Amino acid sequence: MMEVGNSNNAIQRNALIFPADGTTVRLVSYSIKQKSKGDGSVDFYDYLPDLRPWLETAFPERDFAKFHVDNSPSMEWLQSGNPDTWGNYCLYYTTSSKLPVNQACKDVIKSDPPTGRLFFRGDVFLVKHKGNLGLGHEYIDTPQTMRDITAKFIKHMYENESLEKKLESDRVYEREWAKHKLRYPDIYSAIETGAIERLRTRQMKEDDLPRIVALERYSVILPDGSSKHLLG
Repeated sequence: MMEVGNSNNAIQRNALIFPADGTTVRLVSYSIKQKSKGDGSVDFYDYLPDLRPWLETAFPERDFAKFHVDNSPSMEWLQSGNPDTWGNYCLYYTTSSKLPVNQACKDVIKSDPPTGRLFFRGDVFLVKHKGNLGLGHEYIDTPQTMRDITAKFIKHMYENESLEKKLESDRVYEREWAKHKLRYPDIYSAIETGAIERLRTRQMKEDDLPRIVALERYSVILPDGSSKHLLG
């Protein structure tokens, strides 16, 4: 019987789960939720897979790795002759110390990760989608037949030290983000308070006006070398 992560009326899709407890890799049903404050920064999209029933308090710490499967010889180890498996995927995972080491992923690499290596913790999910992320993409059901390909991808990520590389990339991004916030405080204030979004949707509040007015002194440089005011 299919496991269901939420019993409300939200749209449901199937994901492939590599369970933290090492039990059978199987399909589970997840809800699609609207992004809200506290969901973390990995998904920049209006709607996202609701994996909270499994990841719980580690949900904001999740990350994902994207990959594509088709029958092209250039895809090498991600090549598949099964049309059901073709398409775009996101492997959702976390390395949060709040959760136990994923036994199913340990079975994939056939060893215990040495001390000092990052590893998958908690349940790991494969989510399938149509279209490009952030450009009108649509979440669709993940086929059970993706188990072996996903295992290869997990093994590749571990052997390539992808978890460590992503962590370092995130740290660099956070440092650059902090520098930009200090350099352009008015812009980040307007973004983080929601003033920009309310301007876009014509739902501005009185408190938003000073933040929007402060943006009038900023300009952007266009590819042809010309400039225009940030607010157009």
